[in-house]
Amino acid sequence: MADDILLLKARELAEKINIDAKQLRLSNGWLQKSKKRNGIRSHTLCGEGGSVEDDAVRDARLQLQEEVACFDPENVLNFDETALFYRLAPNRTKSIVNGHRSGSGD
Repeated sequence: MADDILLLKARELAEKINIDAKQLRLSNGWLQKSKKRNGIRSHTLCGEGGSVEDDAVRDARLQLQEEVACFDPENVLNFDETALFYRLAPNRTKSIVNGHRSGSGD
């Protein structure tokens, strides 16, 4: 989740629980310190694609051809070429570091 989205959600939450905006200074500095204090880090998601059986690929392609056959060719789009990605998974994520403890003397 991007930092600007985290700040937006923090502002929405503050408003929802009636915290005065003057009392709460939500800034990039506050967010970075909060993430450090709580052990939240950003990680790049990566990995190699798994192997797929040739028969499964052939069957899926045939099924797809059957499903799009009822559409006019001008209404069939290649999402890869149009830069549209339906439910594209993010390439980064935030996580809490294992064993991280907040505060002193815990």
